[in-house]
Amino acid sequence: MKVLTVLLGTIIGAGFISGAEINLFFNSLGLQGMLGILFSSILLGIVIYFSLINENKSYNELVEKNINSKIIRTILLGMINLFLIISYFIMVAGLSSFFCDVLNLNYFISSLLSILIIFIIVNGDISRIENFNKLFIPFLILLIFSLFFVIKDIKIVNEYQEMSFNINFLILGLIYASYNSISLIPITIKLKENNKLKNKGALFVSIIFSLIIFTCGVILFVLLENNRMFAKSEIPLLDIVNGKNEILIIFVRISIAISIISTAVSLQYAAIMNIEKNKSRYTRDILIMNIVAIIVSRIGFQRLIKIFYPLFGLIGTINLFILMKNYFKYSKIKS
Repeated sequence: MKVLTVLLGTIIGAGFISGAEINLFFNSLGLQGMLGILFSSILLGIVIYFSLINENKSYNELVEKNINSKIIRTILLGMINLFLIISYFIMVAGLSSFFCDVLNLNYFISSLLSILIIFIIVNGDISRIENFNKLFIPFLILLIFSLFFVIKDIKIVNEYQEMSFNINFLILGLIYASYNSISLIPITIKLKENNKLKNKGALFVSIIFSLIIFTCGVILFVLLENNRMFAKSEIPLLDIVNGKNEILIIFVRISIAISIISTAVSLQYAAIMNIEKNKSRYTRDILIMNIVAIIVSRIGFQRLIKIFYPLFGLIGTINLFILMKNYFKYSKIKS
């Protein structure tokens, strides 16, 4: 259960639960966007399964064993670490925007509050992140499921049903799964070391993960399709529920804050594990990341997502190739 909730918390972050990622990648495709969500959910499940059963003790070791060229390894690891750091900045931007909107705080104060909360959680070991996600992630999933039943006048089918078939959903689904794999793989390998899962357990976790991500993604997709006027909002889900049941609004606000924090702590932890081998310097590096995050987050949540997420999809695709190469090499040795 701990492994599953941490992995879900890594994906169900600011971009996902706010609706920004689903809208950017899949709602532009109409009903075929749901096929994109299905395809990406299956790919992410495969990524988790391969990561849980691989024999490596860290992401760096995975890369070193499967890429012979030192130059290529250095470039790839550098780009992966850059992705993790930028993604962390995006989460800080999302959380800061959230506190600005909900608590009506100055952006600088909101940023300080954001990094303070994240620092308290991350400044420990993986068990602290596991406990945080185990406590809050089930609440987020239940809330997404409840939205579908609480919000009225939802139509599943619209005018997009007459669109001609194309393969864009495969391309966007691949990009979406690829960039998410960059943060998933380091966290999953670390979880594997702390929680000795056998192959059947790994398969169970990956299947349940895919089913939950697909179902939650489709629910958000349908909500966005029925509320396209909020597509350009920083946090679309907040605007969709605005004016609805007051209790629902409170729960959505809480869930967005939790989801941003859960992804942010996973990203920062993964980045620190990759970059810093000396544990005594963890706190120093975390403080440096947080100072830079306050500056970069001023660019804005939606703008950062649009600039960097598709760009890092290519790097994630390389990640998938490395993971699969390692799996087949490992299987051959075992046989």
